[in-house]
Amino acid sequence: IGLKELFLKHQMMVVDFHTALAVAAGNGPVKLVAWKEGQTLWDTVSVRIDGTRERLPVRPDAFFTLEDTTRPAGQNQVHFFLEADRSTTTHRRFERKLTAYWHYFQDGGHTAKHGIRTFRVVAVTLTAERARNLCAAAVDILPAAARKFYLFADDPTIGGAASVLHTQGKPSGDGA
Repeated sequence: IGLKELFLKHQMMVVDFHTALAVAAGNGPVKLVAWKEGQTLWDTVSVRIDGTRERLPVRPDAFFTLEDTTRPAGQNQVHFFLEADRSTTTHRRFERKLTAYWHYFQDGGHTAKHGIRTFRVVAVTLTAERARNLCAAAVDILPAAARKFYLFADDPTIGGAASVLHTQGKPSGDGA
């Protein structure tokens, strides 16, 4: 498989998830109120790894916001960075992505760039086994208090999108 085909399959996975999320929101109380993709989302974060300072990329495949219309304004939005994983990334590289997101949160990069107080990371994979393996990697490298902000789903279509809606059916008041 050539790079062009891998890129197209990856992009289609993002499109499938976006479409499924919009359909899953439908006429229910949780709405998809924002969706962004592209290089304007990209950033970097400075991280100390093994005693050496490195700049790690923060390059989500998408950024989106869910809003629970049954909750008061200012307490009804949850923001997500999407990582669409087609099993082409090594565990080591994925761990570096998780490390980058964690430090991005700690350093306030998300507030400076996106104007949000907190966020979650959703990693969508093609198989349940891959989702479990990435989740285990997150457990190994993230502090216990951070783990609840990292979600793993193995279905980039309607089932995976619906699980994000159900998981976040009562946003925790992250605000905009």
